Amino acid sequence: MNRIAKAIIAQKLNIDSRLDDGLTTPEAMTALDATLNMDIEEHARFQDLKSLAVTDETLTLEEGQLVYSYLGGSPERFNRQPLEVKVTLTELFGMLLKRSIESRQGAR
Repeated sequence: MNRIAKAIIAQKLNIDSRLDDGLTTPEAMTALDATLNMDIEEHARFQDLKSLAVTDETLTLEEGQLVYSYLGGSPERFNRQPLEVKVTLTELFGMLLKRSIESRQGAR
């Protein structure tokens, strides 16, 4: 099992545990889900960064394919994913964006 799939499973367990323990509410999770929706620009940028990450072997081909399957060809596909997928992939997107910015700053 690849790192992305493992992270999604761990995030699902985390969400369920927080709900079971009363640390959060279903309403808070619904609100979080809505805030994680992507627009077309974010979606396109994530696809680009994912492809670069596979090319430079930050992600394996299998991981890149899994990310692509969750992102799909439009933001609507991503926006319909379960919360654990959206949280995990949004964290990955943030990591890839940070790395991209840092590499540009280092090239100056």
